[in-house]
Amino acid sequence: MRSRRLPISLVPLALVAGTFCLAPPTDASADAGTLYVNDRLLTCSDTAENRGTQARPFCSIQPAVDAAQPGQTVEVAPGVSYKGPIVLHRSGEPGQPITLEGNVSRAVTGAYPVVESTTATGLTADHVHDVVVRGLAFRGYRQGAVLTDSSAVTLDNNMFDATTTATSGYTPTDSGITLEGASADVTLSRNLVRFHPAAGISVGPGVTGTIVTTNVVEDNGGHGIVATDAPDTAVTGNTVSLNCGSGLVLDGSSSHAAVENNIVAGDDLLKAGSATAPACTDQDQPEVSVSAGSAAGSTLGYNIVHPRGTAQPYSWAGTPYADAASLLARTGQGGHELNTDPGTRLLPPADQSPAIDSADAGAIGELSTDFQGRPRVDDPLVGNSGTGDGGYADRGAYEVQDPFNVSLAGDVRAAPTLAAFTFTAQVNNPWNDTVSYRFDFGDGSAAQPAATPTAQHAYQATGTYTVTVTATTTSGVSRSATTQVTVNPPGPLTPYLGVESGITGEPLHVRATFDGRTDPWPVTAGTLDFGDGTAPTAGSGVLQHDYDKPGTYTVVGTLSDAGGRTATVSKQVSVGGQFVPVTKTRILDTRSGTGAPKAALSAGHVLALQVTGRGGVPRDGTTAVVLNVTETAATNAGNVIVYPGGAGTAPATSNLNYKAGQTTQNLVTVPLGPDGTVNLVDSAGSADLLADVQGYYTTDGTTPGAGYLDVLTPVRVLDTRSGAAKATVGPGKTLTLDLSKNVSAESAVLLHVTATGATGNTYVSTYTTGSARPDVSDLNVGAGETVSNLVAVRPDSHHRVTFFNHAGSTDLVVDLVGVFGADVAGDASYVALAPHRVLDTRYGTGAPAAKAGPGGTLTVKVTGQGGVPAGAAAVLVNLTGTGASANTYVTAYMPGSDRPVASSLNVTPGATVPNLTLVRVSQAGYITLYNHAGTLDLIADIEGFYTPSAF
Repeated sequence: MRSRRLPISLVPLALVAGTFCLAPPTDASADAGTLYVNDRLLTCSDTAENRGTQARPFCSIQPAVDAAQPGQTVEVAPGVSYKGPIVLHRSGEPGQPITLEGNVSRAVTGAYPVVESTTATGLTADHVHDVVVRGLAFRGYRQGAVLTDSSAVTLDNNMFDATTTATSGYTPTDSGITLEGASADVTLSRNLVRFHPAAGISVGPGVTGTIVTTNVVEDNGGHGIVATDAPDTAVTGNTVSLNCGSGLVLDGSSSHAAVENNIVAGDDLLKAGSATAPACTDQDQPEVSVSAGSAAGSTLGYNIVHPRGTAQPYSWAGTPYADAASLLARTGQGGHELNTDPGTRLLPPADQSPAIDSADAGAIGELSTDFQGRPRVDDPLVGNSGTGDGGYADRGAYEVQDPFNVSLAGDVRAAPTLAAFTFTAQVNNPWNDTVSYRFDFGDGSAAQPAATPTAQHAYQATGTYTVTVTATTTSGVSRSATTQVTVNPPGPLTPYLGVESGITGEPLHVRATFDGRTDPWPVTAGTLDFGDGTAPTAGSGVLQHDYDKPGTYTVVGTLSDAGGRTATVSKQVSVGGQFVPVTKTRILDTRSGTGAPKAALSAGHVLALQVTGRGGVPRDGTTAVVLNVTETAATNAGNVIVYPGGAGTAPATSNLNYKAGQTTQNLVTVPLGPDGTVNLVDSAGSADLLADVQGYYTTDGTTPGAGYLDVLTPVRVLDTRSGAAKATVGPGKTLTLDLSKNVSAESAVLLHVTATGATGNTYVSTYTTGSARPDVSDLNVGAGETVSNLVAVRPDSHHRVTFFNHAGSTDLVVDLVGVFGADVAGDASYVALAPHRVLDTRYGTGAPAAKAGPGGTLTVKVTGQGGVPAGAAAVLVNLTGTGASANTYVTAYMPGSDRPVASSLNVTPGATVPNLTLVRVSQAGYITLYNHAGTLDLIADIEGFYTPSAF
């Protein structure tokens, strides 16, 4: 007997779209039958006498449910998490159910009230009737809901999600929704059920008259939907996918069932053993299985069944069937069935999906709205192959809606009052209805209807307005879009220009942000002249440019606005090279004839040294080279100057100063001439010269190992005179320095290395730990001397470098001053310059003509001199001390910062000592030099600068 099969308009409350979508009342007096729950209100109470009103709601769900009477609604505030579980003790009456309600619109999914607990079951009902539960999210329970011996209960629009429950606590019977005992006439509609270890929905023995409609059941460890010895079950319009077992099972004696309009799909990509769903051990079960005892009086049709792998789509009365045609031929079941990819999982079916407009609208339990509460609509691009009510209901839980949508674009930048703003609606309208428009400009003026998508409006007063366009099709579908517009008082055109360099890994690439952000009128035209002689770039916003060579350029921008005004703005930008370390290689030794004839260099003779093509320095893209230059066996005191090849006259600076018979060295960073050479000239007598390559600067951003510089405040990383490292380095011995606490991923480091207290003449070499020691020196030290030099070296993969001492014993002091890397914090590139003297206290250059005193400082301006621009991050300075009255050291650092515990130069009386130094520059463009003891003259020659990425 099937008298319980009522027409759809008479199905209990949750099945009528217009009923369950009713908005809640706005206050307690408007509906005395509503009890409110809102844990976020400080006035909430579970015990106060007047609890349950909007002003004093319940804090918890359970006391409100326990207080509810037939016909009352317990309204739970959305977007709040509540302590569970919930146990239904009370019953309603026919026509006056007790309703527990949270978020009634699945379109606002994040607004569900969440019910959480550590117990096994989220919702329990035992011997209750006439109850509706809708719009709640039960999360983390092994079992979402268990209804026992209950009738006329509706679970609608809920979420049963076990994702937060530890899988170790699962039992094989933990299903998402379980109906058991003598439960009857239960409706399960529009629920999302997933990630439970057993079935998604389980209808047990003795249960009758269940309607399972328009649910999404996915990713469960057992069957999707299973009814066992449960006659008169209707399974209609569900989307069932990705479950470990069969999608839909009628077992035992579940006779007189109706299975229509469902999408039942497996998937070869099941997440077996994942944290959210138990492992699938049997994936070859038929997707739809109807036992022999369930076949009697049951009907099956209008489903899309798409099994996984080799699984059969059907088993009817114990016999498998490979497709709907054979099932229909043998059993008469399966009419209008499809065995194809439905083109959907959780999302609505894709365009032209076979699920569209192909369902039986008259199926038992079929709803007039879908899983998201949206109405049934006719897709004009798909032929109607369904039956009942026009034949355009979709199979599965989702109904494809008109994809018509609208956005609002056009000129919505700020402008003065009375300026005409233009607004343009952009529509996506694949169903090709005629569209009309209505513009509301947000200023209180009358809304403007329009047959075209464009409208103009002039605002009379300043302010920020929300503009709304509503587009409506002839079939009655409306969509709206908004934007904001700011109306300013009249004001000046003030262009903005910001320039970034080196941001793409290409050192000569710049990106400019150019606009009139302070202009009350829209910008109508703009050009940027990047200052290198190329044609200006038209446009505004973000513009990009590539320079041909390193240097400092003046970028000039010109903007015009809709007010007919024009203004310019300019900014300097510097682009330079990235540093590439190489295995240290000797490319010049006049003692042996390496790189030049075998002969000491005579006074005034210019030695042209070929650099590119030797020592790992490429011919293309190289802008400057880093050389450790050594002088030895000089017949007189003098100096050595290193400068670019082809530059003509040597600059009035020096790189190296020496005494007769002395061996000295200094690190030099020098631009290359057009032919890849540098010149070396000795000022007096004769001397042998040596040059060792430590690296080079390149503008080729694809060079392996190339890196920008992060300029550091110098930090002492080694001192063998004290602390844990206290031990001199003996003859022929090495010392390995671990820099992992100071640097991470890098291509090279800049170290200021000092040898002191040597017991005999020796030299010190620095190289990559684990690599072969190069046959070069970084420092040459005489007995009792203190000698310093700047060293560029590549650490190994563990951030280690090794020091080798040739003879005798010596102490080593090492300061870390910079890090080169592909992605370092400073992101500074190098621009090599012709050497330029910015300080000489002997003659009053850059400071008064007076020696630096003990404990005193000199502040030296470096920007604006010799090509160093404002905004330079750091400079390479060849710092020289001479005429010292006592043993001393000099520290170079940025003004305004704490003086580091590090030395840049070590000077003894009677000696002239140079040392290349990296110094951070203050925003005002200065560096500071500190002298420790006695008096001495200081000389500073700029060799180049490092430029930050943004200006």
